[in-house]
Amino acid sequence: GAYILPHRTYIGRRVKKKFSQVIFASNAALKEDHPDRKKVRRLGSSINSYLGIMRHYRTYRLRRQLLLNPLHPPKLLKHGYIRVKSRVMTFVAL
Repeated sequence: GAYILPHRTYIGRRVKKKFSQVIFASNAALKEDHPDRKKVRRLGSSINSYLGIMRHYRTYRLRRQLLLNPLHPPKLLKHGYIRVKSRVMTFVAL
């Protein structure tokens, strides 16, 4: 879902809400000290899927705010990093 306006296209509310829910769910799932690699990759692939959808719209600031929020940083970043290359973000598991 998207909003198409003259000269710009924005992501829909449902996609934005579900992406934030995936981030919060991954934080809850990674509360344990040593999660298995399969779980980390599955959560990372889910986040990468949303990042891939959102890159087609004007969402760079939204993606940056959700992924790099200092108030509740994603616990997924303890198990990988966010690669930013020409405004395209991807999660890379270690």
